[in-house]
Amino acid sequence: MWVINNSLDVIDVIGKPSFLGSNISTWDFSTLYTSIPHDKLKIRIYELLERVFTTVNRIYIAVRYNSVFWTDNTKNKGYYFNCRKPSNAIDYLISNVFVCFGGKVFREVISIPMASSSQKPPLPKRV
Repeated sequence: MWVINNSLDVIDVIGKPSFLGSNISTWDFSTLYTSIPHDKLKIRIYELLERVFTTVNRIYIAVRYNSVFWTDNTKNKGYYFNCRKPSNAIDYLISNVFVCFGGKVFREVISIPMASSSQKPPLPKRV
């Protein structure tokens, strides 16, 4: 597994002689998303995030106006995320997926949507 800072890192890695003998695979996940239980999905994403933060050996991923990078300090202006913050955000997003169908709103309890509609759902009527 390798983690990159930007797309130029990909070009550098692919251009190295040691990469030429590498085994590259691609996978089609177009139907897989329809049967993923949320609890298993969240666990795998948490594990992946922990692995990435451990691999880069940094505490934060920093986001600034025109750059994103790994760092151990928060000295400069920007937004800093440790491993827990994106995990919490992903947990919230997966746990709060709602879809409109037939004029009703349903909460997703298994699977995740692959796209979203630009239409806003109708507001629920007050009772």
